Amino acid sequence: MDFEETARYQIQGPDADKEWAALYPYGGIIHLGSSPTPYTPSMFHQLGCLDIVRKEIIHVQGSPVKIKPSQLADHCSNYLRQMMLCRSDIALEYCVGKPHVDVFPETYTCQDWRRLYEELEKNHRESVESGLFSP
Repeated sequence: MDFEETARYQIQGPDADKEWAALYPYGGIIHLGSSPTPYTPSMFHQLGCLDIVRKEIIHVQGSPVKIKPSQLADHCSNYLRQMMLCRSDIALEYCVGKPHVDVFPETYTCQDWRRLYEELEKNHRESVESGLFSP
C-alpha cells in the first residue's frame, strides 16, 4: 500500500457519512457460533472510533458554546491511543513544513483486510439466517 492523499474519508461533506460507515459494515459486529453475544474485531472497533471522533469534531465545531466531549468520544480517544501504543509503527516520517507526510519506506506491506470483510459479511448473513440478528 502506498500512502497518498485522498479526496475520500473527509471530516464532513456530501459522502462522508456513507464512506466512513462503509469502513465498518453492520457496526463491525460478529456473533460466534450460536451465541447472541456480539463481538467486534479490533480493526472495526478502531474504525468505528475514528468515525465517532470525526462526528464529535463536527458537533463541537458547529456549537456556538464550548462543549465537553461525549463519554463515547473519550472512550474512543483513549482506546485509539492504547491501540497505537500497543501496535505502533516505528517507520520514519518527514512532515516538517509540508502539507502532507513523506513516509519511509514509501510502500508498506499491510495485512490483507479483505478477508476480514468477507468473513464479516458471511457471519452477518449466517446470523440473520439463524435468527441471532435481524437486518
